[in-house]
Amino acid sequence: MSCTDLGESYNSDGSCFDKRPVPLTQVSLDVPNSIQGNPTPPILWVWVLADGTVGSVTRKQDSSSPDFTMLAINFVKTVHFNPAQKDSKSVPAWTQVRVLANGR
Repeated sequence: MSCTDLGESYNSDGSCFDKRPVPLTQVSLDVPNSIQGNPTPPILWVWVLADGTVGSVTRKQDSSSPDFTMLAINFVKTVHFNPAQKDSKSVPAWTQVRVLANGR
């Protein structure tokens, strides 16, 4: 498996990174009034580039609110990360991000 291919065994052998990418800010969103109730957090696969910016986002698990899922995807695209590290060098890597819904 290559380090660009996503799958359940991604980096299971440690070949892609030694340290996973970590967001530099809390990954949570205020729930807009247009969304009823408290949506469940979506879990997203995020491709973090070696400079810490987001290259792409893919859904792993949707929120209970499709609108919140879309807000989360758009938000995560703006988040900066400490990039993954392999042999003390920054490398691009996939990571999972759970986007929390801030209470009202």
